[in-house]
Amino acid sequence: MTIRPRPGPGPAPGDMALPDGLWMSSIARGLLDNLSGSGSRQAERCLSRRELEEWVDRLMRQRGEEGLSALRDAARDIAPSIRREPEMRVLDTLLSSVLATHDGGGLESVVLRARATGSPYDPSRMEKLEKLATALHDAPPDVLPSLPADSVRRRLLPLFLVTEVHPFDDGNGRVARIMMNAELVAGGEVRVIVPTVYRVNYLAALKSATHNDGFGALIGVLSFARRYTARIDFSDRSTAESDLTRTNAFRDALEAEANGIRLALP
Repeated sequence: MTIRPRPGPGPAPGDMALPDGLWMSSIARGLLDNLSGSGSRQAERCLSRRELEEWVDRLMRQRGEEGLSALRDAARDIAPSIRREPEMRVLDTLLSSVLATHDGGGLESVVLRARATGSPYDPSRMEKLEKLATALHDAPPDVLPSLPADSVRRRLLPLFLVTEVHPFDDGNGRVARIMMNAELVAGGEVRVIVPTVYRVNYLAALKSATHNDGFGALIGVLSFARRYTARIDFSDRSTAESDLTRTNAFRDALEAEANGIRLALP
């Protein structure tokens, strides 16, 4: 990486101090600076208009309308001191178009046009679903040969889709597991239950998949839950309750975690 310093205004409110006298621009300043264009004949030092719009859309998803309005106010406050008044006028128009529904005219990025016309979407979630599909395709077959693999792999897609999109105010987790089990039942397989004691493992695997693309953990956790459920004899209630109790299924997840108690296969 080659760094070419350029003369310009010094630190502004919101910039972050780094070691050795360096400063990192605030997001508000970064937006203004990237609207200034580049005079370089080599690699562009500023984002293209499409890239800038995609950045604005990410900020909208992360911070919401109030956060985006706060960024606009911060940019307006520092624009005179860093000589970015013309860029501020452009940014103000851009952010106003994001915060109000319109026909999307004048916008270059697909994702921001979709938001402007009232149909926003999260491209990173779509990418995650594609990564999950790849992980499922590459995963080794499960250890229960009597259960067909297609439904086993398909079960994770609707579960992860519902948990990521989170379409309801409440009950998203239950709906996600219902969708998962619907695929299993359609394939003639046993349902998967997530015992109380296994809840921490299950939620940790979901978080790993969401934040770190840790799909292997999610596949492993639900594969174990599937094997566990298949070994419980639910044809007799007393037998099932005995097996569930003996394998720690009813134990409180946090207390079990603190005491090293794990879900055991029957």
